[in-house]
Amino acid sequence: MGIALADSEHDGGGIGGFAGDRVDYYVRCSMRSAFTKVLENELGQGNSMIINRDDEPGEILARLAKDTEQLALSERDSFSPVLKRWHPFPGAAAVVTLHSCYGVVLKQYLAKATCLTNELVHVLHAAGRLEKALVQMMVEDVADSDDGGKSVVREVLPYDVEALVLRFLRTWIEEKLRIAREWLLRAKDTESWIPKSKGEPYARSAVELMKLAKATVDDFFGIPVTARGGLVQDLADGLDAIFQEYISFLASCGTKQSYLPSLPPLTRCNQDSKINRLWRRAASPCRATGTSPRGGVYPGQNASFSGGNNPRPSTSRGTQCLYIRLNTLHYLLSHSHALDKSLSFFSHGRCSSPTSSAASRHLAQSTHFEHSRAAAQSAIVRVAELAAYRLIFLDSHHSFYGGLYVGAE
Repeated sequence: MGIALADSEHDGGGIGGFAGDRVDYYVRCSMRSAFTKVLENELGQGNSMIINRDDEPGEILARLAKDTEQLALSERDSFSPVLKRWHPFPGAAAVVTLHSCYGVVLKQYLAKATCLTNELVHVLHAAGRLEKALVQMMVEDVADSDDGGKSVVREVLPYDVEALVLRFLRTWIEEKLRIAREWLLRAKDTESWIPKSKGEPYARSAVELMKLAKATVDDFFGIPVTARGGLVQDLADGLDAIFQEYISFLASCGTKQSYLPSLPPLTRCNQDSKINRLWRRAASPCRATGTSPRGGVYPGQNASFSGGNNPRPSTSRGTQCLYIRLNTLHYLLSHSHALDKSLSFFSHGRCSSPTSSAASRHLAQSTHFEHSRAAAQSAIVRVAELAAYRLIFLDSHHSFYGGLYVGAE
């Protein structure tokens, strides 16, 4: 080979000539061989004594990226200056070969990845740094060539690290939303509307839902990536849809028309009817608590207008459940607002100086969950009306509507 190269020195360099083709073949073969040895050492299959056989694949690939960059630097500094006598850009040929070799290993690793993990992100970052370094070396090596190294540049198949990160992030979001939807289905079957304590007068499922949503948002922004594209909005829209479904579940508690009683038949009232006494009592000034001459009870007493014959009004279990639903809706509103601010704040980045805090607060205005908030406001009105109808026409039936016409003869 040395004789052939020496004889062709006077023929001029360049790929396509005999010497140029031989050098190109030599560079590529030697780079593949060197890369294979480095990979075997990293996998613990060579003679290296410093390899930990228990290392995770991601850690091995991250180290392999550094070793590959060092291999390219060594080729550029030690061999490329000599080989330029017969090849216009031997360094670029070496870089393209190493880029392709690492790409094969990276592709095999990604094929086995099922979800986004810190290890996977670490590998993708290492691959991105390697690709950036190799491309820079290639550009420098082909800068003085006649065609700008177009033939070798066309061989480079980008790793598309950012696209891979976004793809895995999207898969991660879909998985988290799937888990949340499955939880919601279970919550619909198990919610008993019994609050955890008097200090927390709302449904336990709402607490669990907001904890799940907050953990999802925290984990999302805890992933060490910078390029998230429009995935923040995708995550917010997915959570918003789940909130809307849960709010619809909260508001599915009957209709107020079901508690409306039928109108009583028209009748005349004598002077001793309950209606006349009701009006007189409403028009008269407040009196001290006591028993009336006719056996009735003044409004300050804990008895009904019917002289104590009817039971004391009480709030039924069903009405109490409606109160729990109302409290739960208000709980969702307040916590979704806080979650909204977190999404806006982290999507625009943390403040690094006091002067930027005001701008950050401006950016952190609520911009997500509009649909679920509107649904919650509407549900509050609906459930409140239903609770009022139930309280008046069911729980207070004996002391209010049921005793209104007693004695009207």
